[in-house]
Amino acid sequence: MQRPRFQLILAPVVLVAVLVVPLLAWAQPRSAVPDPPLLSDLDAQVQAVFAPPGWSTPVRLPLRCATPVVRAAQDNPAVLSPASLDLLARSLASLAKDAQSHVSPAGHFIVNYETDGPSAVPAADDNANGVPDYVEWVAEAFEESWSHEVDVLGYTRPFLGSQRYRVDLVSMNSYGLTRRDTQESAGTAIQVNSDFAGFYRQYPELSNQDPQGNVRGGIRVTAAHELKHAIQYTETSWQVPAGWLEQDATWIEDIVFDQVNDYYNYLIDERSGYQSQFVLPSRSLNVMSYEGCTWQHFLSQSYGNSLIREYWQRRSLVLGTEGPARSFAVVLGDRDVDFDDAWARYGAWTYLSGDRARVGEGFEEAVDYPTGNLADPEATWIPWEGAGSLRMLALDLHRLDTAAMEGIPRFDFRGDAAVPWGVSLVLHTASGPEIYPVNVTAGVGLLVIVGRDLSQVDAAAVVVGNAYHDTSVLVSSDYDFTLSPDGGIAVDPALAVGVAPNPFRSQARVDYTVVEAGVTEIALFDLRGRRVRSVLGEFVGPGQQTLFLEGVDDSGLPLAAGRYVLQVRNGGAAANRLVTILR
Repeated sequence: MQRPRFQLILAPVVLVAVLVVPLLAWAQPRSAVPDPPLLSDLDAQVQAVFAPPGWSTPVRLPLRCATPVVRAAQDNPAVLSPASLDLLARSLASLAKDAQSHVSPAGHFIVNYETDGPSAVPAADDNANGVPDYVEWVAEAFEESWSHEVDVLGYTRPFLGSQRYRVDLVSMNSYGLTRRDTQESAGTAIQVNSDFAGFYRQYPELSNQDPQGNVRGGIRVTAAHELKHAIQYTETSWQVPAGWLEQDATWIEDIVFDQVNDYYNYLIDERSGYQSQFVLPSRSLNVMSYEGCTWQHFLSQSYGNSLIREYWQRRSLVLGTEGPARSFAVVLGDRDVDFDDAWARYGAWTYLSGDRARVGEGFEEAVDYPTGNLADPEATWIPWEGAGSLRMLALDLHRLDTAAMEGIPRFDFRGDAAVPWGVSLVLHTASGPEIYPVNVTAGVGLLVIVGRDLSQVDAAAVVVGNAYHDTSVLVSSDYDFTLSPDGGIAVDPALAVGVAPNPFRSQARVDYTVVEAGVTEIALFDLRGRRVRSVLGEFVGPGQQTLFLEGVDDSGLPLAAGRYVLQVRNGGAAANRLVTILR
């Protein structure tokens, strides 16, 4: 993209005072404190967005959306230098008095623009109606965004101020921005780059896939993105961390203008510098921005766009009392979906991207996404033992080459009991990848896939996700796992377990030997690792022990016919036996 040719407009000092003083008076501290990393270099970011070419700034350009910068600057003018206050005041002021205006087709927007000076729009007017084509493209893009976001998806219409929402076309080092409007105190106004052709020439590493070219694509995604920011403000007064606002606004771009795919630029580290969870899965979603939009893509593709609408409805009700991730857990719970399970599936989708993508599995556009990076080199031995440490809302991707291996896959997971883990086992077979969620209770998970043999599997992947979501604390939690081909029938040396008869219909005798006295836990699991019955949980002395296992659940209801895993745990020892119930 190209940095526009931005010239400082010379004006009397008195004009600067007229602009800056109201800004300082109006921009009182808000309850939503901007993200600390933003405040640390806010002065440099303001200058990077609004300064003319030649200004030295340590900030990486371009800043895709300048909304977080302006939001923080309006909330915290005291941290800005006089030069930055001057730039901000000039840039957020109305266009020159001789600026022209164009009303959008359905009348929701008034687009203000200039044909001379540093913010001049391209002059082409192919239909000779007196309005530059560029201006008409902006108006059309905003109306299409309104139609989809407000009329179709049902988001709250932004405050329109004097009958129409104001969009100013100005020169800046950004696609666009949404700001609280000093003229319409109850609402917002939007600024869009006045020359995307020049913008993309300045930054050729960024592009999009719009069939009508980069300029139309850039206008379209900016309209969808910034209108969503205006809607967010109407619903939440932006009392949400900036990164979560940007994830949402980037997601809506692809919902409104699916053909553009500008957001691909922020999934690939080599081109953009943004570390998505494809590039660095172990990076927490809680600290992401545009690149975190794939979380909402996963949710909308799995549960429908309406779930995201339900999320923002909840956010409007819990301002200051509930974290952003917790709100996702609540709306998922309203649909009887556990956040842990959703996070596990999202992790599997992240793994099944790029070179591993297969049509019909995972993200709809997975083949165009980066290939998810592994936490460690691909393993080539078995039993496969892995371990790691993850922060909240982060992932680890592990992979094993299972060529020349055989046996029923058995997966054991152990992690911090205080953490909700989202874990999946992915098996690559001739017919495609198979995703098996692992039920983890109190940090322990067991999965035995009796219907599958490792000889039928080309590779296996373990996707581990820390699904902690109640706060924003990024404390790391440890885990380890084992994948073995024994089908869960190996016996720990400290325990000898026998089940007879096996298969059984109503009752079986279980004999087991305990080497050291201690609490013994015996439970029955289905083949997806879900506990279906707690059989025993008490202190047991050393020696051989016997109990009788009935084929019922904890409520006394008969279990369905099939294969189950009987697990015996005593101290640090554990053994599993496959048992079959007949009906």
